[in-house]
Amino acid sequence: MSAERLKSYIDRIERLRAEKRTIAEDERDLFTEAKSSGYDTKALRRVLQRRAMDPSERQTLDDLVDAYEVALGVKAEAARMVAQGATVREAAKATGLSVGSVSAAARVQKTRIIEQPTVQKTQEIEQADMPPMPDFLDKRASA
Repeated sequence: MSAERLKSYIDRIERLRAEKRTIAEDERDLFTEAKSSGYDTKALRRVLQRRAMDPSERQTLDDLVDAYEVALGVKAEAARMVAQGATVREAAKATGLSVGSVSAAARVQKTRIIEQPTVQKTQEIEQADMPPMPDFLDKRASA
């Protein structure tokens, strides 16, 4: 083991560490600049993290998170809040979901409401489509 070779390794490692510190400082400066421009730095970090993932890994993670949120009823609660007049941002803050997740859940909920008629509406449709029921067959008349 030669002292010159060891010193060479040490010098190269120290240079790399100095470069890493400089890059980390530059990155901090960029995040500070983005924050002063009104961007959320946590969201930026999340975007960077997601972009670094393999697309199939990202999709798998999204599917798991979605399944967990559905299982916990968080998305349904957020959609209910929006349907009752809360803004998407308010529902997101209250449930801990992203604005995008709340918005998507609210759209799905709105579609379900439109596609699934209420019981009263269903009875009105059934009554309009059928002739009146004779009294001896109508259970409601004997009650």
